[in-house]
Amino acid sequence: MILKDLQTFGLDEKEAKAYMAALEIGEGTVGRLAAKSGIKRTTLYDVIESLKHKGLLSMVKRSKQTVYMAEDPR
Repeated sequence: MILKDLQTFGLDEKEAKAYMAALEIGEGTVGRLAAKSGIKRTTLYDVIESLKHKGLLSMVKRSKQTVYMAEDPR
């Protein structure tokens, strides 16, 4: 149901799944987001860039890892 709501606001299915996964885990690597969302890592990189462009996802470098986190949905 929430995925459908996100799609109503202009996200495609993969963007909605990735954003929901980021909201649920708080912050995580691409590997964690891929596991939680069910989206292949190689596909997820494009989805992440799209969500960053839309202002729904941000990233930070922590030591050697890049960590992604969902922005507030409001």
